[in-house]
Amino acid sequence: MKKKILIMLIAATLSISSIGCGATETKSDDTSDKQLEQLQKENEELKKQLEKDNVATNTPAMSSDFKKGTTKVTHGEFTVDIPANWISKNIEGEDGLYFYPTENNTALLMLTYTPVPELQSASDEQISKNMDGWVNGLKDGTGVISIDSVNDSQYNGTNVKLVTMTQKIDISDENFKVSAIGFIANNGLGQIFMAVVNNNNIDYSDDFESILNSLTISEPETNNPEKIESATQENNNEEAPPSVTVYGPGVLKVGYDMPAGEYIVMPSNRSSGYFSVNSDANGDDILFNDNFKYNSIITIYDEEYLELSSAVAYPFDEWCSQNTLDTSKEGSMLKIGVNLPAGEYKLNATSDRGGYYCIYSDSRQQDILSNDNFEGQAYINVSDGQYLVLSNCIIEQ
Repeated sequence: MKKKILIMLIAATLSISSIGCGATETKSDDTSDKQLEQLQKENEELKKQLEKDNVATNTPAMSSDFKKGTTKVTHGEFTVDIPANWISKNIEGEDGLYFYPTENNTALLMLTYTPVPELQSASDEQISKNMDGWVNGLKDGTGVISIDSVNDSQYNGTNVKLVTMTQKIDISDENFKVSAIGFIANNGLGQIFMAVVNNNNIDYSDDFESILNSLTISEPETNNPEKIESATQENNNEEAPPSVTVYGPGVLKVGYDMPAGEYIVMPSNRSSGYFSVNSDANGDDILFNDNFKYNSIITIYDEEYLELSSAVAYPFDEWCSQNTLDTSKEGSMLKIGVNLPAGEYKLNATSDRGGYYCIYSDSRQQDILSNDNFEGQAYINVSDGQYLVLSNCIIEQ
């Protein structure tokens, strides 16, 4: 910087000298012109070097944690190699696995696996629709600001959907750049997310690429009929017996693939699900939708389209005649007079960020009678025929 200033001062001095002598000299000084030209050239070169140094200073350092050593991590039906020095942390109430490169919460890696038994007999077209539904579910995810790119890719022989997005995550006040892949792992959906805070001084893209290239899918257990039969029986006994009609996952046209009416929608696993009721086949005009943990209740009409991702739908009255909703669950939706008696209830938040409730007049989930974000606890009063949605809170039993 001192050299740059010095050159500029010399150049200015020569210019002034040239002006001062102009009145007495009619012939230009060739030596001075050459010196000025040389100084200007050096000045330009120095300017370019300074700009280059500045860019280099602002460029994040590339992490090489993966090259320093890894450990194998299996989640559900897939395995990946994770840098051995990344910190593993469990989050209460979450099924995913979380790994942090540092203690300062500027980056995290998340692995999730969701069993979807229906994939066992799904066609390639149905699987493709499920993956498209996964992408749409990301668009409506908590804190997602924008989906920046969606591409089909392959890692270590496994076909994946690769998505990049900008998201607000509650571990930091800054926005995160998130890279995510979704893929079918036997009879389930695997997901791997890498989130790095904007303008972070460390670039983890090489590490993430190496992690993805280490992806392997577990061998399907098709040689043990007893185990398969036991697992099928366990799944059937969890929520609905075989006699209850079930629809999904995928995109279904109401009046063609399923009758119009009221349905209870539940995850096809123990984690979470997504539904969207659309007026068109492409899903461009969404009438209402939701990501839910335990269940949701919807009413759909003929000629509408119901998109179910990691979720299935049961006729509401048929399901409720043989099953009982657990009113102690968060992430649930209850029909007052059927799943919960009318009356006054105390709600307790289950998250440090507080709880949320919403009371609808019907299961189209558009006419809100009352709702609130609250801290600690809240009281509500509900009447027969209303619908209560609980998020990050439970009813005090």
